[in-house]
Amino acid sequence: MPNPSALRWRLGVALGVRGYPNLRTASLRDDPTAWILANSEIISTIVKQEQQTLSMDDMGGLEGMLFPRLTLYMYGRSRLTRDSVNERNLNALLHRHKAEYTSIYDIAPLSPKSIREILPKCLGENLKLARSEIEHVTAMYELDILSIAARALVVLSSIDHIELGLGPAQLELQDLIDLLQEIIDFGHLGDARPLICAALYTLCRKSNLHPTSLILKNITSLASTSLTGTGQHVPAKAFKGKFAGKDVAIKVTKACIRDAIIWRQLDHPNVLSIFGVDNSPGNLYIISPWMLQGNVIQYLDKNLEVDRMSLVLDVARGLQYLHELNPPIVHGNLKGENILINDCLKACISDYDFMHTSHDTTQRTTGMSEGQSDNHGHKTVARDVSAFSTVLYEIMVHPVPIASQILPLSRPSVIDDTIWKIMQKCWSPDSPPISDILKIISQYLTILPSDEDFSVVRNKVIHAQPSIFDLPESIFPTSTLPILLRQDECALSPSPADLIIVVTGPSGSGKSSFINHLFGSEVAYVHDEMESCTQTVNAFACMHPRRPNQKVIIVDTPGFDDSTRTDLAILEEIAQWLEATYRKRILLSGILQFHSIRDSRMRGAPLRNLTMFQHLCGKDAYKNVVLLTTFWDRVLDEVAVNRENQLRADFWRPLIVHGSRVDQFNPPTHERAWDIIDGFSPNTSRPALTIQREMVDQKKKLYETSVFKVLKSFWRSIVNKIAKKIGIGSKGPKNIHVQRAFEQNQAFDKKR
Repeated sequence: MPNPSALRWRLGVALGVRGYPNLRTASLRDDPTAWILANSEIISTIVKQEQQTLSMDDMGGLEGMLFPRLTLYMYGRSRLTRDSVNERNLNALLHRHKAEYTSIYDIAPLSPKSIREILPKCLGENLKLARSEIEHVTAMYELDILSIAARALVVLSSIDHIELGLGPAQLELQDLIDLLQEIIDFGHLGDARPLICAALYTLCRKSNLHPTSLILKNITSLASTSLTGTGQHVPAKAFKGKFAGKDVAIKVTKACIRDAIIWRQLDHPNVLSIFGVDNSPGNLYIISPWMLQGNVIQYLDKNLEVDRMSLVLDVARGLQYLHELNPPIVHGNLKGENILINDCLKACISDYDFMHTSHDTTQRTTGMSEGQSDNHGHKTVARDVSAFSTVLYEIMVHPVPIASQILPLSRPSVIDDTIWKIMQKCWSPDSPPISDILKIISQYLTILPSDEDFSVVRNKVIHAQPSIFDLPESIFPTSTLPILLRQDECALSPSPADLIIVVTGPSGSGKSSFINHLFGSEVAYVHDEMESCTQTVNAFACMHPRRPNQKVIIVDTPGFDDSTRTDLAILEEIAQWLEATYRKRILLSGILQFHSIRDSRMRGAPLRNLTMFQHLCGKDAYKNVVLLTTFWDRVLDEVAVNRENQLRADFWRPLIVHGSRVDQFNPPTHERAWDIIDGFSPNTSRPALTIQREMVDQKKKLYETSVFKVLKSFWRSIVNKIAKKIGIGSKGPKNIHVQRAFEQNQAFDKKR
């Protein structure tokens, strides 16, 4: 008899959209009707294959159901596991569908009520997925939801022909609006997201309706001001509150519900998202994430030494996102007070009161005056670009106050020539779009020897009620999940019998993602870009899900590419942890050295991290090292294989020769993560690392260790190259990034 694993692969959806080019989100965006036809053809082919293999009943018409892949898989699973009850229920569901709906363009099923009714029947009774099934079922489910989105878009293309509320077969527009919002909140839409957001807004505007989930209830204010009343004594700034157990910011707004519908769809790491609004009598309140760090001015008051240009770049990226929407969104009130700092210390544009859509992106006027407005009194994108220069100035010169809205005509000493020219471009009558300014800033930042990039931290939507697309928690296995121990139980008291594995590598190489997959929950920050939220050595412990008596400790380390700290500070922290554990004669079971296969070349931060790693460990420890590549699902297979082969032949060869293994976190699943961990045995010999022997056995100071000397030599050579390239005089550099290179070098020179 075939097994469920074989069924998953025959279904093809285990490969996700990569297996079907016609089902990519870009295809859905370009032609929803063609996407539906391609999807139906693929499902019909799969049905024919499965009918013959599993002796299934007639499954014709399956492609017209709301969850065709999920239904087919659960039906086949019931046959293979001889679950006659769920098999009968799924048969009944299919026959009902054939009787009621005859076309993939039927609009009647497109309602939250229908989905709430059908989804549990697809999943069956008392379903408990095996761990090996979860990733594949999730892939099927995501494609099924994309098919619902495509059908909704096709319906909306003829919205003018729909008679509102007439006839039992007519679509309820409120249902469709709520469905579109649920689809957007679910995510995984890729290139199709803007199209679905635009469809939602158009439908809301024509019907004068709004998504039900936009209005939030039961918000608790932690300030003295109540959310009810006439609006008097409401603070101008945001105050703190609680919603669904989370800290939120509450702010009164002059805007209307229609504006809030647009704001609710904004999705960029450098633009503050909103959870919804409270429409208590007398006022409309915006509910958004609570930012503990405050605005950028408050943040700089407490952190004068931060990388200010990275904050400037954050603002530029957020503004570019707003301006490149269709139609563009003009902020209209960009200033330091409206730039908030998130939990990963990244800048987010906030304050929605002056935001509005603009249909005229060409109108540009001169100077910093209030005259940069269109014929309706609205600010233009040119005004935003000029305001961006003010924000740039505020960030770079703070705590020096700005005397007025008219910026100085001469360059302040803390701003170098390149940044000054950028500001002048923003002020000019023919100021370029923010995308061009962003390119100039990015080119300017490449003077540093490492690849610079920035973290993506998105705020998850808080639902007042469970989403219609939430799969029930009861179907997921619980007994095999690792039991996460409190950090103080693992970090402060490891024992020689524990399986202790250190994860290391450059920021953005997938360390935090791996840890989260391993534990089955978000215990570490996850991001898509290069700058890490890992600021300290963090130890996470659990009991091994496959060997319940074995404790596993995963030690997450920051990479040598942190924009807020020197390499010396990072080295001191890692060395301190390694020294403390070695003094207790607790040795590492293994090391996972991460490398993103997305990196086309080994250079900058990845190369520096690899070099430091080799000198930190030493050749004796190489046999317990796994060189782990990540993000294979984001690169073409042929390209990824070629890159891995080059790494094996060149950069990793010294480690492989001395016993290091190469592995892939592919696919990125819980099961695969534990397969990699199981490659380390608790009984394997555990040699001390070079830095441990040097600092404990040889009683060397940190500045006498080999890894310290290599880092010191690296930064000295970088400073010499920069000085030679740009001709820095005796007074030192004024460029903040060049200055940081000098600070890195100076930190090592002073260490004794």
